[in-house]
Amino acid sequence: MIKRTLAGALTGLLLVLATAPVGLWWLGWVAFLPLFFAIDGHSAGEESGAREGRLNALFITGFAAGFVYFLGTIYWVVNSMYHYGGVPIFLSVPIMLALCAYLALYPAFFSILFKAVLLRVPSVVSSPGESTGSCPFLNPGSFRPVRTLLIVLFSLVVAPGLWVATEFLRGTLLTGFPWTLLGYTQTPNILLIQIVDITGVWGVSYVIIAFNAALFMFLRGFVSRNRQGASGTLPAIGGLVIVLFIISGALVYGTFRIGQIDGEVSEWKSLRVGVAQGNIGQALKWGESYRQRTLDIYSRLSRKAQQQGARLVVWPETAVPFYLGEQNPKQDRIIEIVDNAELFVLTGAPSYDYNPDTKDVEYLNSAYLFAPSRPERGEQSLEGGVTNGGSIAGRYDKVHLVPYGEYVPLKRFFPFIKKLTVGVGDFSSGPGSTPIPFEETPLGLVICYEVIFPTLSAVTVEAGAGLLVNLTNDAWFGRSSAPYQHFEMALFRAVENRIFLVRSANTGISAVVDPVGRVVAKSQLFEEELLVHDVAIKEGRLSFYTRHPDLLAYLSVGLLLSTLLYLIISMMIRRRF
Repeated sequence: MIKRTLAGALTGLLLVLATAPVGLWWLGWVAFLPLFFAIDGHSAGEESGAREGRLNALFITGFAAGFVYFLGTIYWVVNSMYHYGGVPIFLSVPIMLALCAYLALYPAFFSILFKAVLLRVPSVVSSPGESTGSCPFLNPGSFRPVRTLLIVLFSLVVAPGLWVATEFLRGTLLTGFPWTLLGYTQTPNILLIQIVDITGVWGVSYVIIAFNAALFMFLRGFVSRNRQGASGTLPAIGGLVIVLFIISGALVYGTFRIGQIDGEVSEWKSLRVGVAQGNIGQALKWGESYRQRTLDIYSRLSRKAQQQGARLVVWPETAVPFYLGEQNPKQDRIIEIVDNAELFVLTGAPSYDYNPDTKDVEYLNSAYLFAPSRPERGEQSLEGGVTNGGSIAGRYDKVHLVPYGEYVPLKRFFPFIKKLTVGVGDFSSGPGSTPIPFEETPLGLVICYEVIFPTLSAVTVEAGAGLLVNLTNDAWFGRSSAPYQHFEMALFRAVENRIFLVRSANTGISAVVDPVGRVVAKSQLFEEELLVHDVAIKEGRLSFYTRHPDLLAYLSVGLLLSTLLYLIISMMIRRRF
């Protein structure tokens, strides 16, 4: 039991090493072997007590893998709560451990399903007439002609489908937390990740698990080949060869798509964009005495961007440390900066909507597009992306909020729980992922945490965005692995939707990413920087993923439900026979 639990923990450790910032991506292709062998080694006893003990053992093994993995990738939660949320360290650590435990439930659930299905897959070394039960329906592997087919289906369909389903559920249930999905480990593998314009990041996770499962089935037979000789491994070899063929096909597809997309991008209209990274400390940015200095930093960076030919400059999430939306001296200062720089400014800022009838106030995490004064052009409509000068040309309100960061779920039942963002009440969600009108092209916005939810980016691109913009403030994470992980997740949104991504982060990582996932400009962490680069405005046909986001994930959930149904029916039949 202890050895198998340690084997599960080893899988978690290998996955941590495969994830940014360590980034040993190739470990992802073998990381699940310890877990799979540990799962396979658990007894298949039929007594009720034995079954209960096996389920507990399987749960613990999968839980160990998940707990170690998440402990090594989301430990930064303690930094955010302790330094910026005012949560004492003796509470921050248990909360983080509780979050790791919750997330580890998904790999634990996967492990139980993996074993349940594996029991119904014939051993690659079993004899032709060997059966594990009295009902042929439950033991189709008893027939030699279908043995290879079942092993291939297990490696190629069932195991990867179940994993993708659990990842998708993790990113959906209880508002979702799709942080460090398995597919993100392959960010450096630029050829492979091109498939995400069809499958989304889920497709990369799928292929990794398929290879791990096929390799496991091959090694499983190889280790036990003395029972039937080398020929016992032939069915598993067939599964491994097919998976390798599919991976090769994905790499060929990636090579083809990179050349094709590069050719299309060369025909798109160009726009020069500046990305400002002010590097304002989280403990300083909301201080009254630091506000003017913050504005001076972004004013200087904006003028510098204009001198380098930028038409638009992007500031980070909540770069403006006060409320915007109605004319006041503070907002006039932003307009002055915009006019002096003589370019469009897209900035994050808190905002609020007041209902005079109900006297209710809604606080929002917003992005504003400011247009410079242009008296020679006169006043135009807001829909056209231009005003009569020096005022707001458009606004986007964040849709997917951070639980316990920007609002408290079930606050009515847990009034004693406070959120990490102090100073205002709970934030409210915006109306939807609608692009901001702009002279050159509609701007698709995703603010901070929203970028880890693939569908939000797909929706705004499908709505007509020609440039995807991510505003974020990663100062909360400190000098941890989180900024690197957050950036890699953002990079995938560019490839999935075949669009340029401009990312402005308060303390980094700011970047410009092209539609095939190349990082064409990138800042350092915790440094004041300005990136100025040409981007191309998306034109032409939308990617398959943009038009059908998360289709593979939904199919995988369907597979999971079908598997559960099959297992329930098989248990009922087994009891009857």
